[in-house]
Amino acid sequence: MTPSLAQPWRADPCGLRLLVRASPKSSREGIAGVVETPQGPALAVRVRAAAQKGEANHAIGLAVAALVLAGTGLVFVRRRA
Repeated sequence: MTPSLAQPWRADPCGLRLLVRASPKSSREGIAGVVETPQGPALAVRVRAAAQKGEANHAIGLAVAALVLAGTGLVFVRRRA
């Protein structure tokens, strides 16, 4: 079996678009790798925060910012169904 070469990020006019599969209320925080989703490959992110009032989105932004060594003000999290 050959591994997929597809990546969870795409070029975007505003920078980089990253597809994320979040696991809120997880016992551990951090990047868990790349997983396949119906929308394509996604970065699996585990966060302790609950998925309410934007808490999980904020935690996801912090995790992604730490991964790419960017300031948190450079990472924007947008929910998409």
